[in-house]
Amino acid sequence: MNGSQSTNDAYPTALHVGMALGNVQLIAAVKELIEAFRAKGREFASIIKMGRTQLQDAVPMTLGQEFDAFAETLAGEVRTLEVVQFPLSEINMGATAIGTGLNAPPGYARSARSTSPTSPASPSTSRRTSSRPRRTPRRSSSTPRS
Repeated sequence: MNGSQSTNDAYPTALHVGMALGNVQLIAAVKELIEAFRAKGREFASIIKMGRTQLQDAVPMTLGQEFDAFAETLAGEVRTLEVVQFPLSEINMGATAIGTGLNAPPGYARSARSTSPTSPASPSTSRRTSSRPRRTPRRSSSTPRS
């Protein structure tokens, strides 16, 4: 897969692929844990206990409520992990020569993206920059020159 590509692109791509695949596995595992906590929440719905705050007794609650709170906290973390998945699916492969595509055969970027296993849920995208030079912002007259 590394033809027409430099290690400056291959190494970050390998890191992103590994992190994206690990993230998918982590999300699945945490979702299983959430379901287990919710099941315990239902099972323990009638068991009364003292809620605690700052190591002191607070108000009565059920043990089921406590397990439901654990599940809800983890559900928020899963939402964050799902948001992170898209940036992890961005890869450098296929951009070649500072994003210009120089020295790569036609269709190389598309081929590199299609063979990257970043995530079964979200296809990888390649970072590609324009071959046109960027405009340099003008200095204002009040900006001191160094």
